[in-house]
Amino acid sequence: MQSRKRFSVLLLLLLVAVALLAVSGVISASRNKPQQNTSNVIPNVYSILPNIEILKISLIRAGTPAMAVQLELRNNDKRAVMAVDLVAGEGAVTTNGLTDEENPIVVIPPYGTGVVEMNISQMTPGASLVVSAVTYDDGTDEGDPESITMMRKGRARDRARMQELRHRKGDTKTP
Repeated sequence: MQSRKRFSVLLLLLLVAVALLAVSGVISASRNKPQQNTSNVIPNVYSILPNIEILKISLIRAGTPAMAVQLELRNNDKRAVMAVDLVAGEGAVTTNGLTDEENPIVVIPPYGTGVVEMNISQMTPGASLVVSAVTYDDGTDEGDPESITMMRKGRARDRARMQELRHRKGDTKTP
């Protein structure tokens, strides 16, 4: 009888020890989980465009997969900016107000300000974030030739999609 009692107590102690080890492993793993350091996420930021001035640089949606660098830009030109291209190493993003020619959107008004952003996940780590090209409301482009080419290709692709959507809806206007 006593040997059964001892066996039950030992078994109970063993189960408690295993449970404690499992709980301490979970706690330890959560403590050692890497934390995203947002203090050094914002890269060096600059504009190669003489008429586009960077007023403010902010980190938005920190700690989420959608974390981004947001730039407030000033257009020091009499022409409205209709598209802005940002490049960070191999990554690039264009804020394009010319996707729909029938309903163009001004990205930055003449002598005004506008906000553009680029997700951290789109940037090459360690690369500078560069305001590399713009398209003005008179159709002229300014900036890095490769960025201008990529903006034009993206715009042509977007316009083709718009045309296809209009065609599906029965609107036969050509963008």
